[in-house]
Amino acid sequence: MNDAPTWTLGDALRKARLAAGMDQIDIAVKLKISRVTASNYETGRSEPPTSVFVAWARATGVSLDWLAEAVKPRTAPSEDGAVDGSRPRESNPRPSHYE
Repeated sequence: MNDAPTWTLGDALRKARLAAGMDQIDIAVKLKISRVTASNYETGRSEPPTSVFVAWARATGVSLDWLAEAVKPRTAPSEDGAVDGSRPRESNPRPSHYE
């Protein structure tokens, strides 16, 4: 069982904003969006377009890599070495239509 926390994109945006010492009004003003829009991004009601994602990273001083990594699921390897719950294969299976 994996007890590692998983973050949503909204969680990462909120953590970046809080780490920068900003409230939702501050980030909204800086990005020229409404406070409600900033809230919607943080709660997952809507997803920011790429331009806002990039601007959010710049405004809060985090790297795009950090934001992207923050939302990747982190799954511990299982006993057989599988990371995503699938079992590793010995080789690629041959398609059934090959003779």
